[in-house]
Amino acid sequence: MLIVLGLYLAGLWHGVVYLEKVGAHLWRRLQPLGKRYLPVRHIGQAAMLGSLWGWLPCGLVYSVLITALASANPVQGGLLMLMFGLGTLPALMLMGMAAVQFKARLQQLWVRRISGGLVIMFGVMGLAKLIT
Repeated sequence: MLIVLGLYLAGLWHGVVYLEKVGAHLWRRLQPLGKRYLPVRHIGQAAMLGSLWGWLPCGLVYSVLITALASANPVQGGLLMLMFGLGTLPALMLMGMAAVQFKARLQQLWVRRISGGLVIMFGVMGLAKLIT
């Protein structure tokens, strides 16, 4: 999964974009439902809104979801999705804050290639641990 993410970040492979296009059709139907819960005033609204936002078109999320489904174990699949969400949360928050400050720099090809290469390296290291 990390290798796919790294290839995408580096601009070398865009396969996850196709998954996102499929999800975009579903999102267009679900997005209007979210307006009912805005502005968020209590935890129930936040939970419902978060449930809807889980359907945002994202090829990486869909890829992990397929892996969770393939586990054929609801607890294991749920834990995988939870860990994916928790694992990506810090990076997404930091990237969001950094993007405001470094938008132009983040668009430079060399930055994307280095970032993608690092993520690919982490993916290869993870695969190596599984194999050994």
